[in-house]
Formats: sequence, structure tokens, C-alpha cells
Amino acid sequence: MRIECQACNTRFKLDDELVKKDGTKVRCSKCKEVITVYPQTGKDNASSPVSKSSESKPNFINHEAQVPTQDTDVVDSKDGSQQSSPRLLILLAILGIVASGGIAFYFHYLHIYAVVMISCCFCAFLWPELKNIFASIWLKFDPPFQQGELIGVENQIQGYVIQSNYFMTKLRTDSSAIVSIPNYTLIHSRIVNYSIHPESFSLSCNVQVDIQNSPERVRKILLDAALPVKGMSSTLEPYTKLNGFSGNGLSDYTLYFYLDDYEQKLNTLEEIWNRIWILFKRAGILPYTPDQSEDDDSSESILDEIDIFKPFTDYAKSYMSKNMNRCQVAPGSFVFNQGDEGNSLFIIEEGVVGVQVEITPGKCIEVARLGAGSFFGEMALLTGEARTANIVAISDTILFEITREHIAPLIDEQPQISKALSELLVQRKIATEAEKNKYRAEKINRNALKKQIMEQIDSYFKEYKKSL
Repeated sequence: MRIECQACNTRFKLDDELVKKDGTKVRCSKCKEVITVYPQTGKDNASSPVSKSSESKPNFINHEAQVPTQDTDVVDSKDGSQQSSPRLLILLAILGIVASGGIAFYFHYLHIYAVVMISCCFCAFLWPELKNIFASIWLKFDPPFQQGELIGVENQIQGYVIQSNYFMTKLRTDSSAIVSIPNYTLIHSRIVNYSIHPESFSLSCNVQVDIQNSPERVRKILLDAALPVKGMSSTLEPYTKLNGFSGNGLSDYTLYFYLDDYEQKLNTLEEIWNRIWILFKRAGILPYTPDQSEDDDSSESILDEIDIFKPFTDYAKSYMSKNMNRCQVAPGSFVFNQGDEGNSLFIIEEGVVGVQVEITPGKCIEVARLGAGSFFGEMALLTGEARTANIVAISDTILFEITREHIAPLIDEQPQISKALSELLVQRKIATEAEKNKYRAEKINRNALKKQIMEQIDSYFKEYKKSL
């Protein structure tokens, strides 16, 4: 009888005498599927196999039919040579033991033969542990990692090595779980040591947006979301890739970026996803659909997101949003230079700028990057100080500018705003000074600095009021 497996269409022969009237279960030699075979009822059916396949399941789930019960006989469809190969090996091993025993008896070496046989049995019994010991010795000669380093095993498990003995290696994952890996498994796996080449830490974010959005604009916003994030590689710039279009009207994009410190992976991913959501929502990129009931004026909504304007009333923020200027800066252009006089604050609506500080004459270093929703130039607006850094556009940037003329009437009407603003400026100035003096730490008197800034704000606007 010829049988065909309905799962993989494999044909094989089966002796008619093995088929029972109530059906016989047969296991396919290729896909291991168990099928039920019934006897042929007539000559007309001789050319067509009679079988009923069992319900197919995923490969990683054990098939119930593959574990036959005592009342059910399962016939394996493998040929005779494949089916008898394990038995043949066992038979040859027994014959080898008997033959070697006979030779040892003939030459009076039974004591040596007994020692060898006991040693072989002992090694066979302890082989699972012995192979791990041999693997640990191999790891000692050519160690691919050290304790405390971050490694990845087969791109499936990542963690810090906390212990390595003669049997297994223990890793602590990002979720603080302890994973124990036998050394024998470890030496047969591909190991990536992230602690050796920290500059190669690469991550990615995959997003889907409406196909009607321009690819250039989507790519720009994705880069705007990644460039200002702390911990990004200083040598490898992030980049984007358009993967294709799906049938449901969505475009698929991937943002690739690199980290200097892999330990900040989770925090960096969270910050980037938050920035992507904010920038997509602000730009009206689908599927982040803006609420049509809200005011379309992005200039007023952006003031609500900035800490420095929280002391102002809704009327004051509405007044500033209607009067502030909007400008666009091309990549590589300077918004202003360190030491310039100024009396305005800038808010980034879209894009990324770099903050450069001049350390020595003619030499500047970048100390920070600011993205959409950030602001700069607040000291010049509120105290009249000269610009303390160079601001250069990294990508196409759209800015809102608030000048002294816009904010002076509001501070004159609400003097208590100066106190709230001085506290925010103290926090900002301390962070700036800490960055600039990272190699020569200096203690800053917080109360004295707050009092100084409040006096600067009051005197600055009193002089402006007198000049009118």
C-alpha cells in the first residue's frame, strides 16, 4: 500500500498486513506528522492512498500523537535501514565489549579490562558534567569575556557576567534576572562582547506613518528626535531608512543610532520614543492625528510646554504667542555667536541646534544639542547679558523669537513673575556652569546667585522703562 502524508506530500510504502481495521497510526519520516491509515476497500482505490492526517500544530509544541499510549501502536514510516541503525550500533557495541573481554581473558588481562570498563562507565555517567568542565578549561585558555563585562549570546540573551565557574556562567540581564548558561553550550554559541567596542552599540526604532507624508519630512523629524538625546555617539551620526510601503496605506521607516554607553539603552530608547511622539503630533503626521477641536496655532501651544513660561498667565502666553517672531535657519548657520549683545529668547519649534562654547580663542566645543520644544537665550532676554555660547543650526530649524519688548509689559503688570523666573534661571545656569567646568568643578552659591539674577532682572527692566 502507498501512503501519502497530507502535511508534506511525502509518499512511502506500508505493508498491508500492518493496517488494522479500526485504523493504524503511522509517523511520517520527513515531517514527523502522525497520520491514521485505514485498509483499502476495493481495487479502485488501490492507486489512491487512504489516510487521515492528524491536526497539525506548530513545531515547538509537542504533538500529542507523537507520544503513543499503551493501547495504540504507531508504525514509523522510516525505511528498514534508518529504523535499525540505532539497534545496529548497540549490537556492535555489545559485540565489541564481548570480543575485548574474550581477548582480555585469553591473555590474562582481566584486571586491566575491568579497570578500563569501570572507568568508561564512570565517565559515561558523569559525561554531562565533564563536558562542562572541559569547556570551562577551554574558556580559561582563550577567554572571550571577563567578569563584569556585558555580553550577548546568539543575539538572544544579553547581560553582565556576574559569575563563571567550572560548570556554568551566570549573567544578569537588564531586567535583573539571573540566567545560567552551561559552559558547554557557551563555547558552541556566538558571543558578542559589548564592553570591548563600546562605539559599536547600535539601536533602532521602527515607525509607520501615513503614506501621504513626505519621506523627506518624516526622515527629518526622526533625526530631530534623535540628535539632541544625551548619550549618542559623538563619531557616528544617526540615519534613517525607508523600508517600503504596506498594503494598508502606511510607510515603514527605521531610525538607526549609536550609543557611547550601552547601559543607557533603555533610558535612551524611552526618550527617543517620547520625542518621536511629540514631534509627530506637533507636525500632524498620521497616524498621530491632531485633535481638530484644538487651536491650530502651534506658537501658543508650544509655550505651554516650556517651564520658563509656566509662571505666566494664559492671557500673558496668548499675548506673547501673537507677537513673537517666527524665523527659519538653514543647517550650518549661526543663530548668534558667543559674546554678542542680545535681548531676545528663542524657542525651537522644529529642528535641532548645537550649543558651542569657546574654550580658547578660536577653539569651540559642543556641550549640548537642543531639539524641538527647547529654548535658549533666556539670560539675554531677562538680564541683558551677552550671549554665553554659539548657537548653530544642525538641521533645518524653525524658531520663535520673544524680545524684551514682548515681555516687558507683562513683568511690569506682574512683578511676582521675576521671582519665579529667577528660580528657573538659577537651575539653568548651574547646569550650564557644571557643563563648562566639568574638569574644574566650582561650587556655586545658589542663594547668592538667585539674589543676583533677581537684581539683574529688576534693574534691566527698570532701565528699559526709564528709556521709554
